[in-house]
Amino acid sequence: MSKTLAQLIAAGKVTPRVMALMQQPAVEAIEALRDGYSNDAGLLREESFVFSDDLKRVTVIPATGGSATERADIQAYGDALLNALISTPARPKRLVAIAQECVNGEIDDLDDLLLRLEKRVSNSIYVPLIVIILALLLLLWCLNRY
Repeated sequence: MSKTLAQLIAAGKVTPRVMALMQQPAVEAIEALRDGYSNDAGLLREESFVFSDDLKRVTVIPATGGSATERADIQAYGDALLNALISTPARPKRLVAIAQECVNGEIDDLDDLLLRLEKRVSNSIYVPLIVIILALLLLLWCLNRY
């Protein structure tokens, strides 16, 4: 039987696997839901995040009784993420900051939220490339000298 995020929080069973699913997979599920419902997905709550029994998938089911904007969905996601973080002993500062930014309205686009959750630095590829190029230049210089 599937469990909702609210049930997991109440039972104190928010594990690192649940937290991993509450990041990119949950936001991607929200994005897919919004695409399927003409960007009028409905209200999101903690009960909207439904996890499979084996905790390998998360599904987002909006509450009935209204529609919500993308910004409202992001705020509801941030609130659910913050409540999940509060119920676990490990509270990564990066996730707490992202959840608070969602709740405060600082993040208002799902794509921006996904980028912040990826924890990638865009220029990190340049450092190894520069090191390799410098090593090859040094090798070339040594070979030309002798």
